[in-house]
Amino acid sequence: NFGIDNICANVSIFWAVKSAQASMRIYHEFYWNDLNVMRNLKVPTVPVAVSNFPHEIIHVTKFVTKSTFHNLKQFTYHSRGGHFAHIDNTEAVVEDLLSFINKIN
Repeated sequence: NFGIDNICANVSIFWAVKSAQASMRIYHEFYWNDLNVMRNLKVPTVPVAVSNFPHEIIHVTKFVTKSTFHNLKQFTYHSRGGHFAHIDNTEAVVEDLLSFINKIN
């Protein structure tokens, strides 16, 4: 679903604002560091919402999500989208955000 113009625009934005390194840090920590670092992270107690897209790189079930995030307020499966869902399924992301905000307010 991504045209070459869209891909180039996103890469350019990451490059221009020098945020590519920050966005890649979590992947580096997860894949290259000791996994115990990730296992020992504190679980947030704030309200949590999860959007699950079919073409995401890693899929997490609702059962696992609920057992990890004890204050899970919303878990949504979507019919399309993936790792860049904010680009190729913008409407679903906005709907999820608005729904979550309404649930916690």
